[in-house]
Amino acid sequence: MVHGDATASLEYESILGSGDDDVSPHISLRSYRPRKDRRENRDLRRPSGAPKPSCYAENSEANAVAERPPSDPVPPLRSVTRNPDVTGPNSHSAASGIPFNDPDTAKQILVRIQQQVSPALGSAIPALLGDSPDPDAALLGFERLISEPTGEVVGLLNRDNFLAHYAIVVFGHSRFLGETLIQNTDLLQTFLRERNLDRSFSREEFHESLARFRSRSFENDASLLLARFKRREYVRIMLRDVLKLAPLAETTAEISALADVLIDAALRDAQNLLQRRYEAPQHLDAVGRLVDTPFAILALGKLGGNELNYSSDVDLMYIFGDGEEPAGAAVSNREYFIRLAQQVTEILSRVTREGPVFRIDMRLRPQGGEGELAISLSHALNYYAHGAHDWERQALIKARHSAGDEILAREFIRGVQRHIYGGSPDRADRLNFEAIATSLASREKMHTRRRRSSLYDSNESVDVKLGHGGIRD
Repeated sequence: MVHGDATASLEYESILGSGDDDVSPHISLRSYRPRKDRRENRDLRRPSGAPKPSCYAENSEANAVAERPPSDPVPPLRSVTRNPDVTGPNSHSAASGIPFNDPDTAKQILVRIQQQVSPALGSAIPALLGDSPDPDAALLGFERLISEPTGEVVGLLNRDNFLAHYAIVVFGHSRFLGETLIQNTDLLQTFLRERNLDRSFSREEFHESLARFRSRSFENDASLLLARFKRREYVRIMLRDVLKLAPLAETTAEISALADVLIDAALRDAQNLLQRRYEAPQHLDAVGRLVDTPFAILALGKLGGNELNYSSDVDLMYIFGDGEEPAGAAVSNREYFIRLAQQVTEILSRVTREGPVFRIDMRLRPQGGEGELAISLSHALNYYAHGAHDWERQALIKARHSAGDEILAREFIRGVQRHIYGGSPDRADRLNFEAIATSLASREKMHTRRRRSSLYDSNESVDVKLGHGGIRD
């Protein structure tokens, strides 16, 4: 809380409410009920090369309207006089059209903000709040942002007003990421210096960015460091998404690329920990030479399809290579890789003060929850050829390499490919119509359950996961 007195605390509770749903950092995707009074989402993107709206101009004339290309659907933001009376009636009238939960308290906070920032920025804030889907959270988050004691943030926002736009967008769309921005105000400098909202990052760029972040950090907790890095990157990705600088497919692909890099980093950290106690696992190759035994992490589900969203859990499978093991090893390869898989899962899923890196789901591995956490290549191929259910084979449709040895991952995918769509092992070249019928029957059961539950739901809720057109439709 920025203000330590009881009055400020009551203001924050009054404007945000005190229910559990109000303070949850995530939006539930299972049963989202659209607000009937919600205005249409506006496209906040300023096209490349277009003049800045007048709210960004330090010396704009009274009520001047910035020119905008006809293709830009955003109505222009009006500026006010050069030296507006931010404590007078003009300030209250500017905020009167914003749907705050507690308008009187919100106006008091707005006045405090306008007294701290430049007149030009202060006059623009009501318009930016009016475009926010959650103006209450945006207002409170922005006040906390500018209340840092050094005054550096206020100076930065006064010089580069568009950063205030970015901040309000973040606060209005995610309190979880808004908290990240407040705790990492250097992100504003990054947006200004690197112009990294222009494009999505590749896996290689995420690797380089993580290496730089790790080199500047004194954090020894791998889970905490990776979770913090993920939250910082989510701020940038979410901004590109909300400002419509990236289409949906590009956003989910970038989140998936980030996930691959974090999983790879967790694997490297886990290997470093284990190899302090054990030698690297080895086996004899075809000519009798000792070689390192490979290990790979496969992505399934939404991550496998490069469709990960902000709150998705991650479906993984761990496999390791075959081969005759040398005598005298402290632990068998099987035991070593099971411990390695446990360590990777622990690093990724352990809850830190930044949250977990990801929620990990291992139920799609061979034999599900009853199977070993890591399995050899030969055992995995044998299972999918002879013992797997139809749905287990279908779950491999999106399987791909995520981290570890890429050659091993490709060998597994090639080996199971014919069993995904084919029939029995002796007729794997033919399409498995029985599996298709089973899949259609499962889909119909899901729709039947959904129709039954909708009979008892009088609020016309939209289930974006199981409903028509949803994730699993």
